[in-house]
Amino acid sequence: QVARGVLDRPKSKEAAQGSEIDVEAPLDPMVRESMAKAWTTMYHLRLTMWLDPADGLVNRLYREFRTNSVNLLEVTKFKSVYTDHNPTPEKRVALAEGLVVTVAGKDQGEEVTDVVQYYFGLRVLANASAKAGNYEVESKVEKGAMVTFAPLDTNLNYADHALRMALKQHMSAWGRLKWLTERDLSTRSLMINYMRSGWSQGEALTIALKE
Repeated sequence: QVARGVLDRPKSKEAAQGSEIDVEAPLDPMVRESMAKAWTTMYHLRLTMWLDPADGLVNRLYREFRTNSVNLLEVTKFKSVYTDHNPTPEKRVALAEGLVVTVAGKDQGEEVTDVVQYYFGLRVLANASAKAGNYEVESKVEKGAMVTFAPLDTNLNYADHALRMALKQHMSAWGRLKWLTERDLSTRSLMINYMRSGWSQGEALTIALKE
C-alpha cells in the first residue's frame, strides 16, 4: 500500500517541470568535476566497474535529490558502469542466398535472478546515492546538527542488512528473491515519503527501515 501510494502520488511542480527533460542527461562538466572531488575527499574510494554506478543513474539521483522529486525504481534499473558500457545486444538472422540481417536488441539492464544479484544492485544504488547526495543539510533527528544528505555507510549497511535478512528466510531461492523485493520496495517507498517531507535520504532510510 505504501509503494502504491508513492507511485500514484501527484507530481510536484518541480517534478512536472523535470519530466520535460531527460533526468539522466549529462550534468554540467563543472558539477561533475565538483562531485568527483567531493567523493574522493570524503571517501577515498575507487570503485570497480561492477559497483561503480552508471552516469545516468547518478545524474538522475543528483537532480531528484535537489528537486525533492525522488522516484521509486526497481533494482534492475540500477546500472553499473560495466552494464552501461556493454554494447547493445544484437541478433543475426540468416536469410536466403547468404544474406544476413542484424537486428538491434534492447538496452541491457542489470540481471537479477537471485538475492545475491539483488544485493549487488543495492550496492550500486548505495554508491550512486552517496555520490549524488554528498553534501550537508540540516538534520531532522538532531536539532541544529548538519548531516550528509546520503551517507555511504548508511546505504551500504542497508544493502548488507537486506541480504542478511533474506538469507535467513527458509524458502526456495525464488521465494527469498520475492520476499526481498517486496520488502525493499516497501522500505524505499516509505523512505521517499519522508524525503518528500524534507528529510535527508540517510535519515529517511534509517527511520523507514525501523518502521
